[in-house]
Amino acid sequence: MKRRTFIHKTVAGVTAFGTVGCSVFGRKKYKLPRKLVKYSPEILKQTKQKPVGIMPMHELGSTGIKVSVYSFGSHITGSLIPYEKERERMIREAFDLGINLFDIYDNTTRQYEPMSRFLSPIKKDVLISVHGHEYGNVYEGNPKSLNGEDGIEKTLRVFKRDYIDFVRNISPGPDNKYEKDWEVFFRMKEKGYIRFVGTAIHRPNEADHIIDTYPIDYLIFPYNFYHNLNYTGEFVGDFNPLVKKLRDRGIGVITMKPFASEWFIPHLLKVSKTIDKAGNISLGPTMLMWSINSGLEPDTTLGCMYSIYEM
Repeated sequence: MKRRTFIHKTVAGVTAFGTVGCSVFGRKKYKLPRKLVKYSPEILKQTKQKPVGIMPMHELGSTGIKVSVYSFGSHITGSLIPYEKERERMIREAFDLGINLFDIYDNTTRQYEPMSRFLSPIKKDVLISVHGHEYGNVYEGNPKSLNGEDGIEKTLRVFKRDYIDFVRNISPGPDNKYEKDWEVFFRMKEKGYIRFVGTAIHRPNEADHIIDTYPIDYLIFPYNFYHNLNYTGEFVGDFNPLVKKLRDRGIGVITMKPFASEWFIPHLLKVSKTIDKAGNISLGPTMLMWSINSGLEPDTTLGCMYSIYEM
């Protein structure tokens, strides 16, 4: 199959993803269940030929800071928690390939302490991004996430840094319980504990209140041909008008979930091998090509990375 023909059919097929569904390539159907998989040492030891070239860098909005066009997301599955050596190797590999932005998503998978150890030798050369409230939530027995100030102070201690580069608040609307922490984060930015403040959204209209009310430095949103066409059965809408507004205001544009979500990544790899056992076809790069050629041109794309092979 010619490369151009394959890409066209792949895009048509993957846009047909359902919450639990299948992707159609020609006449053959491939099941792509929306679920997490358990990782094993065998999976984690798989490798591909190391990419060659130089990682492009973009300025993030009008911040004056340069970020790699691809960034490392540490949002992992529970089955990966025991494999710290493999994760540390991934961090080194990502850094060697030119990635300089590492997003630490803690949740219940205890990422802050191991990521602090992995990044310690290079912490002066990388940018660290965190969720402002997440550290210490759930697994330490806290019924609620830490408030903004306590969360950042604890994050600073864990990472042994004087400041955190990127801190995001979760506040898609004026009635959100975290709305009060905007003032906290901007005050901590003035004191030098935070360099840049932003937030993450999932639908374009969620940004309206935030960018009209607060001087945020960056905005994160999902961008791939699954989310943009059929995210949980809803039409997400066109992000281009929002991006134009962000550009006009000097707000950094960060896209996330380039491979749809953590539920699909390993299944995309499996289907790729089914289509072509030689490994010359990969749906991951095909999805990236869609984003690259879409015209949106984000400052960086933040993707979850689970193994060196996937990275």
